[in-house]
Amino acid sequence: MALLLAFAPLVAQLRPGYFALDDSDLNERIESDYHHREDWREILPKSDLLSEESAHWFDGLYYITTFYDADEAELNYIKFNIFTKDKKPERATFPVKNQRIILPSGNDHTLSMERLGNYVMLVERDASGAVVNASYSITSKELNNGLFLAPIHFLLGGIYSIEGKKGHPLFGPKMSHYNELTYESDPGIYALKVDVEKHAFYVLYGGGRVSNGDPSDPKWDKMPGGGGAGAIMGPMIWEVKPWVQGLEVTVVHDEPFVSHKPSIPNHALLSRLHGPYEHVPGVWAVASVIPITPQLLSFIPTETLEFMLNEMRARHGEWFPDPDVQMVFNSQPWYKATYEPAKLTAIEDFNTSAIKAELSRR
Repeated sequence: MALLLAFAPLVAQLRPGYFALDDSDLNERIESDYHHREDWREILPKSDLLSEESAHWFDGLYYITTFYDADEAELNYIKFNIFTKDKKPERATFPVKNQRIILPSGNDHTLSMERLGNYVMLVERDASGAVVNASYSITSKELNNGLFLAPIHFLLGGIYSIEGKKGHPLFGPKMSHYNELTYESDPGIYALKVDVEKHAFYVLYGGGRVSNGDPSDPKWDKMPGGGGAGAIMGPMIWEVKPWVQGLEVTVVHDEPFVSHKPSIPNHALLSRLHGPYEHVPGVWAVASVIPITPQLLSFIPTETLEFMLNEMRARHGEWFPDPDVQMVFNSQPWYKATYEPAKLTAIEDFNTSAIKAELSRR
């Protein structure tokens, strides 16, 4: 069965720590990202960062605020985990000398604002220019409407098949395969949480499903509203982890009295047929469209990161000396070998640097 992983409008009360994202905002960002994917890298003026006005960032795991204290000549850096109830912030101050920000990682590291495609980033690089840390610039509106999570949605989203079986999409952004009266299939994923300690993503899936409960079932009286037939049930919770060909999904919670058409196993490997950027080929097309922070890359297995590196170059027709790697891309209908070294875009160059730095830390 094929399924479209995309975040649909909120249809039920969210559990604590989960954030929803509106479809129209997400689709608008997808179009904008696609059209700006080949823009050059631009280093923004230091004065933009050394401002006494607060700037807001999201590194994929933590929400961050920075502001410059001119009296103390220090850049204040505050971060906290927005996915947990306990939002105790971590604070740090970085001395600023001659407009150079002195980082604890060493004098040879630099912190700057960079524009990459559709994104303004706060980027830490080492002496070689390799990406060490990075965060996405976000506005207060993006924080309130969940759009700050867009990079994670794009990392996980797409059309998938389970165990190689193709069929109709199981859920989608418009919930076109969901009949609220007869419950013919599940509505879409509509909310996301990041668990830093477990190193996993969690999504709410299938909220608003209709119960087909039986009064003789011992669970009947324990359900809110009796759990009777026709009751609106809560969502499943899926634990989602990337793997080479897509996502590994485990159902960690489901509601009673709810069936699935087609059926969904409690654990499955989903093969990605294409991502949200359907005009960019490959399993991990997202790596050629948006910058991916080191914090998000830390959630991705080594084998998958290595595949992402090769796939970025394959999209430009590079020929690979490793026959096993070359055989993988020869089998792809979109691959056309040019026998020339790949000329990466600024975003691909950023992601290549960040992925190699992540692999070197393992």
